Amino acid sequence: TQSTWGEKVHVFCLHSLVSNLCTQQDHFSFLRFYFNMPLFGHYINEEGLAELDRYQYKSGGWTYMDNALNPFWNAAVEVVPLWMAPNLLTLLAVMCTVGAGGLCFFYMPTFTEAAPVWVYFAIGVLVFLYQTLDAIDGKQARRTQSSSPLGQLFDHGCDSLATSMLGLVTCAIMSLGNCEKSFWLIALLQGPYFIFTWWEIHMHHFKTNTGAIGVTEGQLILIVLSFLVGIFGLWPFQVALAPVVVPVVSVVWPGFNEFLVSIGMEYLTAKDLLVMSMICSNTFIVVYNYILGIIQSNKKLLAVTQPIALFAFIFFSYLLFASGLPTYCPPLYYSLLSLFFSIMAARETISATTKVFFNPVQLPLLPYFAAAAMLYYFPKCPLYTQHNITYEQLVNFTALPAGMWGLVYFSDFLHTSIGDICKHLNINCFVLKKKAA
Repeated sequence: TQSTWGEKVHVFCLHSLVSNLCTQQDHFSFLRFYFNMPLFGHYINEEGLAELDRYQYKSGGWTYMDNALNPFWNAAVEVVPLWMAPNLLTLLAVMCTVGAGGLCFFYMPTFTEAAPVWVYFAIGVLVFLYQTLDAIDGKQARRTQSSSPLGQLFDHGCDSLATSMLGLVTCAIMSLGNCEKSFWLIALLQGPYFIFTWWEIHMHHFKTNTGAIGVTEGQLILIVLSFLVGIFGLWPFQVALAPVVVPVVSVVWPGFNEFLVSIGMEYLTAKDLLVMSMICSNTFIVVYNYILGIIQSNKKLLAVTQPIALFAFIFFSYLLFASGLPTYCPPLYYSLLSLFFSIMAARETISATTKVFFNPVQLPLLPYFAAAAMLYYFPKCPLYTQHNITYEQLVNFTALPAGMWGLVYFSDFLHTSIGDICKHLNINCFVLKKKAA
């Protein structure tokens, strides 16, 4: 029988799609042709790989505590065997934060439980090990003459996951619960990481501090908090400050108590003050560096628009938080939050190093955004009640598929990106090449 015109068109389209699949380097690269933004495949193009040969890491400076701890870090790296690859130290470092997060999920799943004393000490030790290993991996690279752009990418990529883990650890050890303070504390720990990497895209050096406060100081605060809670429990942080401070301050300021009452802070606890100081300081860091970066950038329109990716991530993460998922299944919520921030941050880190364009619209995050919007808005629709859809069913059809997508995508992204860099630089990720005799 003679084929119709419509059948010929369908055959032609099918043949074109199959041909494209068979001739590309990987099974999913045809998506790049249709979306013009990599979803699967190779995020780093040929120009980006060539840029690796010219890349030089420039630190944004050191704080007082960085300089104070540097002699200890210099001594610590001398203990590391020369055969150990720097990236292996980086991987061990991030596993310490994952271990600390795992202890929190197991013993403090809702961030309100009191864990055994040893858990708080273990968390403090794990965070200290993370800080030390993260500080000496670069020193090990210079010591073994194996410094490369891959080390910087791997280090900062792992730090993106560690940032989220340390945020939830802070919420757990202070028993904040699944409240808005927990959400904003984690979001505003992720924010500075994104802004500092965005700063490297435009200013070509990576900041780790704003003034005298940097990453090291934040980690030390968490370590001290862990040990203090392990020794004294939470009661010192739950004491209202006004009854303790007012008698002392009133000696020189008789109206101090009335002042506290007038601003509604007579019941403020030490924990509330500490959390609010963390949130306010990180908000300042994000806003200050964002404005300063725009002023100094040569590509102001691009500098203004790229952080839209961060603001969109925070907005949809808040929808996911407000949907009740943290209360229904805390591990799922915080896993999604950490996973998709790591996806965004890893793409941004590679863009900073290879000068691959970082798009304000991050397509791999769309399933996460869709799941958050559906979990928040769908229960308000008549269809939800008319069809007797349970919240569990809604989670199974939205959050779980989004998580599966994120795992598959991120695995493929890391595999192809690390593989491309290793092949281009002729190095191994976790094994040092033997030097010729």
